[in-house]
Amino acid sequence: MITINDNHRKWWIAFAMSACLAMVYLDQTGVALTLENMRYSLNLSVIEVQWVVNAYLLTLAVFMLFGGRLADIFGQKKIFLIGMLIFLLASILCAIASTGWLMIISRALQGLGGAMLIPTSIVLIAQSTSIDERGKMIGFSISLASIFLAFGPTIGGLLTQFWSWRLIFWINLPIGLLSILLTILSISNHSKGDSSKIDWPGFIMLSLSLTSLITAFMQTTTWGFISFYTIILFISFFIFFTIFILIELRSNKPLVNLKLFHHQTFFTGNVILFLLQSCHISSAVFWVLYLQNVLGYSSGKAGVFILPVTIPVIFCASMSGKLLDRYGARLPILLGMFLALSGVVWVAIFATYHNYSLMFIGFLLYGIGAPLVIPAAMTSVLSSVAHEDHGMASGMANSMRQIGGALGLSIIGSVIIAVTNAKLNYHSNVSHHEAFGSAYASAFSVGMIVAALFAFIAFALAFFMLSNDRSKQNVIASKVNYALEECNRLKIFF
Repeated sequence: MITINDNHRKWWIAFAMSACLAMVYLDQTGVALTLENMRYSLNLSVIEVQWVVNAYLLTLAVFMLFGGRLADIFGQKKIFLIGMLIFLLASILCAIASTGWLMIISRALQGLGGAMLIPTSIVLIAQSTSIDERGKMIGFSISLASIFLAFGPTIGGLLTQFWSWRLIFWINLPIGLLSILLTILSISNHSKGDSSKIDWPGFIMLSLSLTSLITAFMQTTTWGFISFYTIILFISFFIFFTIFILIELRSNKPLVNLKLFHHQTFFTGNVILFLLQSCHISSAVFWVLYLQNVLGYSSGKAGVFILPVTIPVIFCASMSGKLLDRYGARLPILLGMFLALSGVVWVAIFATYHNYSLMFIGFLLYGIGAPLVIPAAMTSVLSSVAHEDHGMASGMANSMRQIGGALGLSIIGSVIIAVTNAKLNYHSNVSHHEAFGSAYASAFSVGMIVAALFAFIAFALAFFMLSNDRSKQNVIASKVNYALEECNRLKIFF
């Protein structure tokens, strides 16, 4: 039987978690570059292409808190391994999918697996190392995996152009199996945590409410905004969400502690993360589709040309940490949101010029701005609650981000599709290819205005509702908390 030296165990654990995160990062940033080829291969409609992305985001948002709760009850290692097996099975199903519905269902299963992996991966490192080394080991694991975060679009684009879009899913198999092997060999079975019951009623109502809301927005271009089905879904959302709030307020062990939102900083930080992720989805999906549909770039070329959006995260996140330590959370959030807002507005203005050189400036401004916001906003959320509530607060913030992404994709996508169809009908006498490129560029510009509105609201909230408290002793309590916050700031780019 293979054994691992105790002196080297911490490094093998870090490599195992890096492999896990690298796999998830690659799937998230790389899949966007496969969508155009996938659409033709599986004969997907534009709505189905959006569901390929949103099926993952929706299940990740719904099951994130649930996955963390399962890990607390049954053990981090066990839930991590189950989540990895689900993610790998779903990846295989994605790779062999022959229909749109199989792809969408498989992506939803990936979201379920990811909801088990994300809350447990960093905790496993923290549990397996001493307090003095936790920050270093978590930082090493995240830094190694973040390479795939930055270069995921390029990898996905090149795989799609020179081989097949299916490889972006097949590549998960060796990476995931390596992570499983290292996890089994290096991590002992940890004792169970809190054995109290799961808040099943709250979980069911939250799932039904989010699914109703996001489905309603996604399907408006097919059903119409005032159709019977759309109205029923919006009514269902309000009913289910109201019941969810009542359940959580009365529960002794709620899935979401709504009382935390009474704190202004906690509320503001979560809303900023929600809105930024709603805006960010435009760079993850629609900017790539613009490069392919309007500028006519191949998937490989689009993967290279989107790097101004992804590369800055490697450098700017650490810059945000320095600003955070010196000036508090308000300055990096305001600066980052201003740059992100400027970038999206720039892209919206120059989208109709069909010129990448003009678009590049907007891409770069956004790429620099978003990483400045995330660690500061996450820190403001954690610093506004008691230490014993950090786990709950972190889980809630992560869920808010995933919900924001799913909702942002559905709203912006619906706007782009509706405007594209209206423009195509207006230019019915022009050649299809020329008409589609022009219509999509105009629709994309309108969609970016909606994204800019999300960013503007986040900037206004930061300006008027965040205090200018510079006391970093209340912001970062220890090296462990700082490392966990550094981890959380990267998860936004899922």
